[in-house]
Amino acid sequence: MTVDETQLRLIAEYQRMRREPAARAKARGVCFNGFLAQVLRHDGLDAVSDQRGLHGRDETDVVFYFDGTHYILEAKWTKKRVSDDPIGKLHRRLRTRQTGVRGVMVSMSRYTRDALNTEENFADVILLDGSHVEAMVCGLLPPQQLLHQILSVTTRRGGSYVPLADLLRPAMTPDLPRLRPTLAGSDDPVTVQAGPGVTVTPLLTAHGPWTDTASGMAVTKNGDLLWTLDSGILRVAPVTGTTSWHDTLQLCYGPVIPRSDDTLIAVRAGAALRTGPTGITALGGGFNTFSYALPGTGDDAWVFSSTGPTGEVYKGSHTLTRLGDTLADSAPHSIEFSGGVHQAAITPAGTVYLSGGGDSVTADLAPSMDGNTGWFASVPVVTPTTSLVLDDHTVLLAGRVGNGIETAVYAADTRTRSYSQLARLHGTYDLTAVARDRDGAIYLLADIRGNSPTPHPHLLRLTR
Repeated sequence: MTVDETQLRLIAEYQRMRREPAARAKARGVCFNGFLAQVLRHDGLDAVSDQRGLHGRDETDVVFYFDGTHYILEAKWTKKRVSDDPIGKLHRRLRTRQTGVRGVMVSMSRYTRDALNTEENFADVILLDGSHVEAMVCGLLPPQQLLHQILSVTTRRGGSYVPLADLLRPAMTPDLPRLRPTLAGSDDPVTVQAGPGVTVTPLLTAHGPWTDTASGMAVTKNGDLLWTLDSGILRVAPVTGTTSWHDTLQLCYGPVIPRSDDTLIAVRAGAALRTGPTGITALGGGFNTFSYALPGTGDDAWVFSSTGPTGEVYKGSHTLTRLGDTLADSAPHSIEFSGGVHQAAITPAGTVYLSGGGDSVTADLAPSMDGNTGWFASVPVVTPTTSLVLDDHTVLLAGRVGNGIETAVYAADTRTRSYSQLARLHGTYDLTAVARDRDGAIYLLADIRGNSPTPHPHLLRLTR
């Protein structure tokens, strides 16, 4: 899957409209109608904007067709929340259309309490707010999927408004995967060859069947671990192995980034989002399959995305996108590097490190970066599948050794451009995630499935 250039253009156009001054609000409203039609067409829907009604008595902002049903859409981008009055007008307008036509109200400033309290009176008018629009714009929840999800929920429980978070989380909580403490000795399936001054201790292993591979790991402020699974974000107590769902948001990939306000930054379906107690907010999108969130300098959060080597031969791209508080704040930074990238990291000093397939490179963090000028030899033996910044000039790399059941952990020094092996783990299929606790110890999340088709997570702790 390559970067969706049209999606990126939609995001850029949305950001431009967001920056329009208040004096041009009317002009923005007209542009918004056409923009929404573009968003719908990008997902394959037949949509046109600014349609006049019979005898010119009304104007429909957008008309589109989805799954055998025609829809008329009214868009509002005002400072005030929309009351039930415009919703009622759209509901009555449907009487002048053929039986079966449905309405959609879009309010970028959300809805008043009265409007939401009376939504069941206008069940033929779907209510969307700015969070739904941004989810469609960035690809987090494409229009057809969003409409299908809304109709599925409202068919079960009635009404016409479904918050974005309720569309992205399953109706039923998935079963909890189980872990148990690993007993040293015969119970430990992994043989460790540790480097000088390094100790690796087994902690937990899977108990019972597992279906999801953990693609990321993070440490919370109270010391628990957050594992990124297809089924949700799993909270794990590293000593006891007790598990609970931190969030049932599905299909996230790579490490999540915990924030001080108890929210998380995550990547899902080629889009970045913030999830927490108050809901889900889209932050960026248009990313390809190989993309993941990574912390930057200070409290920054970024997404690295790659489609392969840049240049005339492969015509790929490497991009670091800085995330802001909203989708309107995201800013992409391009990286010129004529090689593939296994892992990317940003040190606290502002150095970008890329572990390449042939050579690894460093570059200074900037809107446009040339990684070809700061190359050094790629990490020996290991193909890194996960990484972790340890300090201003040290990046930890972990991954598989060849095609055997063996993994290794290395430390890359971006200042001296050298590597040191910290440990080799025999009996491990892969190392899928790493994280560091408050004491500086490093958690290693291995997969010890062997020849089994199903994952078997195994948690270890590395100290040095």
